[in-house]
Amino acid sequence: MPMNRDASFRLAGLALTQLFAAMLHAQAPADLMREDWIPWQNGLVSERIREEGRSEEALRLSHTRGPLEKPGGHFGVAIATLKEPLRAPSQFVFVLTLKGRAENGSAFLTPSIEVREGSGLVAKNARRPIPLSSPNWKRYVLALDSDFGLSDAEHTLVKVKLVVNAAAEAPGDITECALHGLAIGPAAALGAGRAMVRYEVQPSPTAARPDLP
Repeated sequence: MPMNRDASFRLAGLALTQLFAAMLHAQAPADLMREDWIPWQNGLVSERIREEGRSEEALRLSHTRGPLEKPGGHFGVAIATLKEPLRAPSQFVFVLTLKGRAENGSAFLTPSIEVREGSGLVAKNARRPIPLSSPNWKRYVLALDSDFGLSDAEHTLVKVKLVVNAAAEAPGDITECALHGLAIGPAAALGAGRAMVRYEVQPSPTAARPDLP
């Protein structure tokens, strides 16, 4: 029995509504500050802090450089397994606001994301590290395509990692940094239009890339 015209319009309207809702859901930024950041590897401590005069909560990472003979003693990792995997096109950006301290020396932070490919996960490290020697808050905007090397497609993000690397520091040295405003989403929704995307960091060519879990 053929469907009448009114029913066809209702079904078409419902399909468009569902499509629009799905697009909005897919485009919603993911607030990574809501995730549980679990320390992994070699003397890293992560904790939530609230600095005097600031209402926004921050995540503080503190890493103690291990002995030279200890494998992996130069780095520590904080891992967030997303409570809900994020569907993200490669045009999304990763934003974070960070400050370090002068005592951190040449230590640096490398953000890393894990995306689902087939039945497994593939890690994508940011191509340039973020130095941790400045005591001033600074916002970084990293493009998933150009900075993490994701292909031009939609990807499913499962994990996010923050890798503190103190390879050039002496055993026992402590590297500390604080972060807030961690998020992944459309540049416009995060106040970081594509034309304004910057990645003002100094590369560290001597950086050793750790094996991540």
